[in-house]
Amino acid sequence: MKFLIFVLALSFSISGFSKSHKLFLAKKNFNPNNILHFDANLNDQCQFDLSNPLDIYWILGNDPKKHAPVWPEASYVKSNFSQKTEDKVVFSNYAIEKVGDFLKSGLIARSEMLEDGSCNAYVEADTSEYGIIRINTLYGELKTFFGVPYSLKHFVINGLDEHGNKFSKKINKSIQK
Repeated sequence: MKFLIFVLALSFSISGFSKSHKLFLAKKNFNPNNILHFDANLNDQCQFDLSNPLDIYWILGNDPKKHAPVWPEASYVKSNFSQKTEDKVVFSNYAIEKVGDFLKSGLIARSEMLEDGSCNAYVEADTSEYGIIRINTLYGELKTFFGVPYSLKHFVINGLDEHGNKFSKKINKSIQK
């Protein structure tokens, strides 16, 4: 009987933990096998974990282990939240702010429960030129000096426009601190 209560308690506590759902990926020309992941932390009801809505981490090459961003990337991707609800999180960071007037106000992470019971998470941006776009990947072309990256030449946003068509936009903004 005690064992049954323990198993029920354990299963209840595990179901309360949030699960990671992919939002978008950031890739670069320097060490291209190292990919920065932006995930949504969602519970079983497909709602954001409001205490920690995002999980940002590196996957380095073929190593499946998650690695936290360190200097200098950590300072660029540290998220500031202007809104957090169970189905929508609006966030920004230093890299997003450097994009300038292309993005009207940060990124909007959304979650929705689909009819089949699965959970869908995605990130949108309200742009000055193209309306609302859904971001799948960001690709950064870094400047290097003797093989060491020191700034960003430009980046490319790939995703879907507001009509569901493929979208790709090169932004010539240098992101330096």
